[in-house]
Amino acid sequence: MGGAETPRERLARLLEAAAGQAPHTPAERLRALLTELEIRVANMKGVGAEVLSIPPLLDRAVDLVEQLRADGVDVQPEETRLENVLNQFRRKAPLFLREAGGARALAKLRAQHHPPRERWWWYVDELVAQERRQRLLRWAKMAAGILLLLVLAYFFIQSRLPKDPRVRRMVDLQMALDSAVAEQNWPEAVRILEELRTLDPTDPSYAVELGVLYEHLGEKEKAREAFDAARALTDEGTYYKLRAMAYLHVGDAKKALREAQQAVRLRPDDAEAYFYLGNAYELLSDVPHALEAYEKASELAQAQGQEQLYAVIRVRMAYLLQRPPVETKEP
Repeated sequence: MGGAETPRERLARLLEAAAGQAPHTPAERLRALLTELEIRVANMKGVGAEVLSIPPLLDRAVDLVEQLRADGVDVQPEETRLENVLNQFRRKAPLFLREAGGARALAKLRAQHHPPRERWWWYVDELVAQERRQRLLRWAKMAAGILLLLVLAYFFIQSRLPKDPRVRRMVDLQMALDSAVAEQNWPEAVRILEELRTLDPTDPSYAVELGVLYEHLGEKEKAREAFDAARALTDEGTYYKLRAMAYLHVGDAKKALREAQQAVRLRPDDAEAYFYLGNAYELLSDVPHALEAYEKASELAQAQGQEQLYAVIRVRMAYLLQRPPVETKEP
């Protein structure tokens, strides 16, 4: 028995089955063309660059409709079919771009045809990018609201909830740690982490961050001991995820990338692991891979109901999408 039919093979079979006799009149050519377009637009997934035949075919269909209408032919049924094809193509524009090879592939084809702006199917890359920016800006506004709520929640906790001095002390230490890391005051950060670790010896993140800081300060033996202690407190995937986060805190993007890649291999459904992977790529100015990692992280966060993380990720994506592109010279 042969293998399963590939998407390209399925498309070729459907087109061959629909071909029939060669059309002779403009009306017959239009109907045959619409049938081909209906098949191609409905079967874009998995066919790759085959989808690039669709914009020129749409041009031909529109030209035939205009020609027949000018000749006084009733083309209302064909116009309805064409409108349905265009609506379906518009809905599936992101899939079209992925199969085509991205905006650059469409732009290259567009340069060969010089289509007018009103033939929007040649410019779906711009439409998709605009919709993505608008969507991310909406999420940025939502994230700003969430951030405000978090700030208010923090002050509420500080003033009302933590009756336990230990809890209050840990909150204060965490804020002090963030400040020490931001100022690159590594000895102070180590001191704070040692105290946090004493207050909560079961949290592996403190041991991991200590290990990274000791490593950063050249104290290899202390770093090894801290890493070993962290490893004993959690699973391997979480351990590497925490290492990625800690390396990001000290600005070591290359090591963070290495650890995050290991984390997503071990925890392929972990939204935070993909988020840290995106952070690392972003610090390394690898915007395409950063966006790819953030997209995966946002899908996982949304599916898992992690609304705050989802909002933060979409803000990062909105920022990257609005950064000016890096110009590259053609070889």
